[in-house]
Amino acid sequence: VQSSFSSTGSDVRSYALSLLSADVDLRHYGRDACQARPLLADYARGVLVQTWTSAPASMQPKNKAPPQDTLAQLDTMVRALNPDTDSLKSIKDTIQGELRSVLTDRWKVSGDHSAQIPTAFIVVVILWLALIFSSFGLFAPLNAVVVGSLFLCSVSIAGALFLIVEMAGPFDGTIQVSPDALTEVITYMEGQPCKG
Repeated sequence: VQSSFSSTGSDVRSYALSLLSADVDLRHYGRDACQARPLLADYARGVLVQTWTSAPASMQPKNKAPPQDTLAQLDTMVRALNPDTDSLKSIKDTIQGELRSVLTDRWKVSGDHSAQIPTAFIVVVILWLALIFSSFGLFAPLNAVVVGSLFLCSVSIAGALFLIVEMAGPFDGTIQVSPDALTEVITYMEGQPCKG
């Protein structure tokens, strides 16, 4: 679970980097691509709100369309760009590659969101531990030390199971993957002027 949780955090940072790269190249393309940049930022906002239920209200997307529709609209705008120099053609190709990377990274993050621990596994572990500690209790003398020890063991195992279940859902609950990388990229994208 720890490995999966760390991998999800890495996927989120990679996703934020893909968004930032696409925005930088849209800015370098110039005035013709300036209209696409707010769509990219709005798409990122939509993904943030859709993925993290605790996202700040200030990060709500301006466009109420689903993020995938915003990305499709952005892709259409990029494909409609008509570069007149080799340099602009190269930037357009790079932007299209980065949009594919954004889509790929989004599916990775979505896959991380749906990777859960099977309920049957948790039930079997709880039953197994309950049987083990019941057998300890049957043969142990009834005194304060034994009762205290069994209580502390049960609390520590319950805490460990709680951590496992919480970390299995990386975007909700008490322990979450931080959305900071994505919020910082959105703030940066919206604060940069477009060239041309």
